[in-house]
Amino acid sequence: MSPSRRASWSRSDLTPLLAPRSIAVVGASESPDSWAPEIERSLRHVGFEGDLYPINPKYDRVWERRCLPSIAELPRGVDLVVFVVPARVVVRMIDECGARGVRGIMVVSSGFAEAGEEGVELQAQLREAALRTRIPVLGPNVEGFVNYVDLAAPYGTTPPPEPLPGTISVISQSGTVAWAMSQTASDRGVGLRIVLGVGNEAVLGLGDMFEWAAGDPTTRVVTSYIETMRDVEGIGRGLDALRTAGKPVLICAPEGRSEAARRSIVAHTGALAGNTTLRDAWLRAHGAILVEDPVTMFEAALLLSKVRKLRATGIAAALQSGGACTLFAEAAGAARPVKVPFGTEAGLFAARGIPSVVCGPGDMTVAHRPDEYVERAELERCADFLRRLVARAVAA
Repeated sequence: MSPSRRASWSRSDLTPLLAPRSIAVVGASESPDSWAPEIERSLRHVGFEGDLYPINPKYDRVWERRCLPSIAELPRGVDLVVFVVPARVVVRMIDECGARGVRGIMVVSSGFAEAGEEGVELQAQLREAALRTRIPVLGPNVEGFVNYVDLAAPYGTTPPPEPLPGTISVISQSGTVAWAMSQTASDRGVGLRIVLGVGNEAVLGLGDMFEWAAGDPTTRVVTSYIETMRDVEGIGRGLDALRTAGKPVLICAPEGRSEAARRSIVAHTGALAGNTTLRDAWLRAHGAILVEDPVTMFEAALLLSKVRKLRATGIAAALQSGGACTLFAEAAGAARPVKVPFGTEAGLFAARGIPSVVCGPGDMTVAHRPDEYVERAELERCADFLRRLVARAVAA
């Protein structure tokens, strides 16, 4: 997003878009080749109870609802209009949305800046129309979002089973990475606040979404996948807002070291990969925590959603095997040159009344012969000791 003619969006400006109670889908159909049916399924999947208006002049009924022929037929003040029609058609319809008092727009359609010179011009026209009508636009070339708390999911892929509300907000330049985070959360029974892709950031960018999350009372932690810094000033403003709000932000940002990686970034986001060393230093200076991959990002977000401040800098682990302990120790050593205090004698546990346990470097393997069973009381005493150990090491 070009920083010229920067728009300022308040939280109240973005609420209709991100927590809509009425949604229109332009290009609605039941064709399996369209994104539209998946968006409708996603809305049903999360239990969306607001008004839904399919729009397509080709049909009288879609999704067992009356299908409107045009935006002009919408009631005034619809919260969100979702576009799944060709790029040129989208640009022509923005003013129609303004005339009907539409409060937010999401453009799923591709064919904009990621598609070459003609697409760059169309994206510029889209931005100009959005600023002219004062309508916040998410996208284009965006898969959508899932708002787990307000039960709204205009999303191009059906969310994982039983989505749970939570306090982690996922804000990403990659829809696939965002979806993978939501899948992991579902598999682990972890709740999320919102999963959101920003697409090409023609109007709304990462910085705007960071500022929204900073003011959102439900969000405690933000995670983000970044390939390029389209609006450095806006991202800095958003990161500063998160830091002021005391909300950690975890960022996974590929280095783009190879030519193939740089080409992939350009093809995906329609932007050039810059100097990642300077970028990473700048992100850290604004309070971001950089992580290597989405798996690490998820685990760190889960920890920070429950615990904010550690009383000590040491690391302790209770793992189920010696091999797992070795891998943990190697990873801890690679992360920083810190001595990890491990108990190495079974007597350390025995002194605390926990029998039958071998204590290698954090190894909790029971020291019985394979044909013997562990008494339930022994395991319960071991678990109680670990709970007390963690309670002393971690701030409430």
